[in-house]
Amino acid sequence: MNSFDSFENSLTDEILTVESQCNGINGLCLDHKVEQITPSKGSGYDSYYIDNDLQQDTSDYWEYNTSEQVVEKHSSPDKIITELQPDEVRWFYKSYSNKRWIEFCGDDSLNIESKYQQLFNGDWKYYISKTKSNTGLSNGDKPTNWVNGVSNGHHAESPDSELDKYTVVVRGGLYEVKLLQKQCVSIYWPGEQSMVTRGSWFYQGTFQPFDADMSDVMEQAHLELYAGHKSSEYFIDVKSGGKPPVTHTENFPDSTVMWYSPDEVYLYSQATPSKIVRSISQKLGSYFQKSTGYRLVRGYKESAIESDRPEDISHLVFVVHGMGQKMDSGRIIKNATQFRESIHWLKKKYFSSSKLRAEFFPVEWRSKVALDGDIVEAITQLNVTNLRHMLNSSAMDIMYYTSPIYGSEIQQGLTNELNRLYKLFLDRNPNHNAKVSIIAHSLGCVIVYDVITGWIPQMYQQETGLNSHQHDSNCKGSTIEPKSRLDFHLDNLFCLGSPLAVFLALRVPRGHHGNHLFPPSLCSRLYNIFHPSDPIAYR
Repeated sequence: MNSFDSFENSLTDEILTVESQCNGINGLCLDHKVEQITPSKGSGYDSYYIDNDLQQDTSDYWEYNTSEQVVEKHSSPDKIITELQPDEVRWFYKSYSNKRWIEFCGDDSLNIESKYQQLFNGDWKYYISKTKSNTGLSNGDKPTNWVNGVSNGHHAESPDSELDKYTVVVRGGLYEVKLLQKQCVSIYWPGEQSMVTRGSWFYQGTFQPFDADMSDVMEQAHLELYAGHKSSEYFIDVKSGGKPPVTHTENFPDSTVMWYSPDEVYLYSQATPSKIVRSISQKLGSYFQKSTGYRLVRGYKESAIESDRPEDISHLVFVVHGMGQKMDSGRIIKNATQFRESIHWLKKKYFSSSKLRAEFFPVEWRSKVALDGDIVEAITQLNVTNLRHMLNSSAMDIMYYTSPIYGSEIQQGLTNELNRLYKLFLDRNPNHNAKVSIIAHSLGCVIVYDVITGWIPQMYQQETGLNSHQHDSNCKGSTIEPKSRLDFHLDNLFCLGSPLAVFLALRVPRGHHGNHLFPPSLCSRLYNIFHPSDPIAYR
């Protein structure tokens, strides 16, 4: 007997001793944590783990105990096992850069599941017939990855009307799920996409969804095994020495799923485990196998209900960026999301009974204007490249806007985008009468002000007769009647880190400041919010 076999046998004896002690107290040690053996990467053994991107930390490893945080809503032992109902299924979404899935609200999940069942139970045959010549499928067969809209590398052919037929508006009306592509895309602004998946089987504890395709295979096997029966029929008294046998096994490319009973289903990795784990698990049987696997739960922890949905939008808030957007084109979308999440948290904490809802829409105007066509980039010197590039992408926006050539183009670009968003909202919500506010940052505050008041520098000088030599206090003010270029009345303008005050001080002669610079008829309230240390902000 070599040293490895001696070590293996001694470790096996120790574990068997612990097992017997646990069996004498609590059957299969249901109230005790069984830790997974995970050799370090620097040891002489292969690493044994489940490569699962849905588990983010070691706390997600399965523990064989009864946690009060886990609520298995559909685990009554006397319930007849049938197909999962729509309220037991839950749909999820996540961005392509994240590992963790986020569940849709109950109402969204029910609507998506309804469309999915309609597509799955009948209309999918249309798409199969379209691609049968390429896939070699017989009538009634379903492509392996058909739910992704792809079969053998070719997109399923379908007209736009058919694609729209299986589109579901979700997340408070800001996004829509395209079932054929299995994507969730933003409606009002471009560039934001996320993946969606259907959850029927879940990891215990985290209730993150198990792989959708593998879940379909598991669900079919589960119904073949237990449909029409009760979980209580498979109860085994572990205190009397009984041990649950493996009733069914499903093998997947990188993992194996084993059924011990309707409520005892476990996932094991097929990644090359160490010799010691393989040999010990064989000797200890199902007990040790279960302690090194993940328990899978059928059905989501909460039933999906129609009342689980956000309130209707009562206040539109457009979030306008300032200078520097060219450096990070997606930043304004992230900022609007941060506003949305922060306001949702504050409302839930302090105004939980309120039925009102403010929604934030990112307004990206920088990419809508052509400006000089990168002439500035062409004449930029190559030395100190990083600094020059940063200045061209940020501070240059101020020079563009103060230019008599490009200032009006920037104003028009922002005006068109604001009006487009408002019109699109009305088209999709014709019966809504929501208030409208704008949150603007830095240079965006100046542009929004000029759009609201209709400020055009050349016209102002023509009407007032001002030139570079006329700055005396006796000069008459503008006769221009301020007129907004927006298609909606503005309730509030929130200026964050705004240089608007210094722009007005340089535009209007001393003694000519007053309410006519920002008439209440154009905007009910203006808020100037700034940090004392912000070098861009003025009072």
